Amino acid sequence: MQQWEILIMTSAIRPPKWMPFHKAIEEKERIKQYLDAILFYLTKSDFESVVFVDGSGIESDFFYFLFPIADFYNKKFEMLSFENDPILLKSKWKGYGENNILKFA
Repeated sequence: MQQWEILIMTSAIRPPKWMPFHKAIEEKERIKQYLDAILFYLTKSDFESVVFVDGSGIESDFFYFLFPIADFYNKKFEMLSFENDPILLKSKWKGYGENNILKFA
């Protein structure tokens, strides 16, 4: 039986401005940080598959160039995006959003 090593990366590139305990980082910088991390895992890790899941509704345009890189390293890359319900996020906070991201994945 083959064992797959899959990394699921959760993100909120555009977190609500009111979200407590979220470090205020400019969107471009957040995208750069995630891209750097994804590139590391695609090129230097033993993970066979990287699944990047964003819960803030980001467009996937920033990530398309990663698919051929993943192919080159014989890995799989998947990018999923949806928008967490802001009303529920506000009442249940950050952990609720993380849980939803994992459920969506």
